[in-house]
Amino acid sequence: MANEPTVDPGPHAATCTLSNAIDDLEYKIENGRVRNPENERVKVQYYRTLGYLVSTSAQLLHDLELDEFEERLQALEEDEA
Repeated sequence: MANEPTVDPGPHAATCTLSNAIDDLEYKIENGRVRNPENERVKVQYYRTLGYLVSTSAQLLHDLELDEFEERLQALEEDEA
């Protein structure tokens, strides 16, 4: 809806989206039919995309953890001061 305000879903929404995309690709890889060479090339592209998504997801989770540790460290330092 054009009149609704946009809400930033935050970084955890990105991990959810990546997880869904990974699940969809895994399903296509495992259950897709390969009957000709063109379909085989598509399947290889699915694997490449899956690898990229898994890598991106891992990096995003790593960054989120670092942000959380940084916030906790700042809170501890403020408590000591």
